[in-house]
Amino acid sequence: MNSYGKWSFILSLASVLAMVCYCLSAWLLFERYCRLFDAGYTSFNVPLCGKIMQHFIWWGAGLAGWLFIGSADSNSRVHRACIWWVLQCISAWVLAYPAAFLGRMNDGLGIMLILFAPVATLPSFAAALIIGKMQNSCKSPQSYFRSRLYCFLVILTFMVTTISSFLCAEIMASGKTPHLTDSERRDTKIEQRGGN
Repeated sequence: MNSYGKWSFILSLASVLAMVCYCLSAWLLFERYCRLFDAGYTSFNVPLCGKIMQHFIWWGAGLAGWLFIGSADSNSRVHRACIWWVLQCISAWVLAYPAAFLGRMNDGLGIMLILFAPVATLPSFAAALIIGKMQNSCKSPQSYFRSRLYCFLVILTFMVTTISSFLCAEIMASGKTPHLTDSERRDTKIEQRGGN
């Protein structure tokens, strides 16, 4: 294995790990949002965070897959396509619920995304397969190395953008007090009077 082949393999593993980290970070952000929501921060709004996850399901994973699948060897290409299809399906299913909830998809489209996330990501995977097959014949080891690097950077970009959009919304909401319902306000006033 030449140096480009070795680094391509390392970047392929890094891309798989980045996909796993993206899914884990999305669920951690979602749990954090749910805790803030339960605490009464109903004005806490992070639709951009959910929209970024939706775009990853619809086309971002396919773009990364096109860069991941490419290989000069047809057998290697088939193996890579199978690995990526499993990764893309699992990540789509993992990201679907946080994407729908945080992206304020409270309609039928959100339910469809949650139930049929692998189907939603199938067109981008099919496009990645077709484009990758058309371009694989004229690629060099250096270009495959660059493809793996871009694959890793695509996933990393989506992950960093998702986390930063959530953190920006959290910083903006940090100065706000929890939004209380009318019954909670009455209970608070009764407790205050009882303390006096």
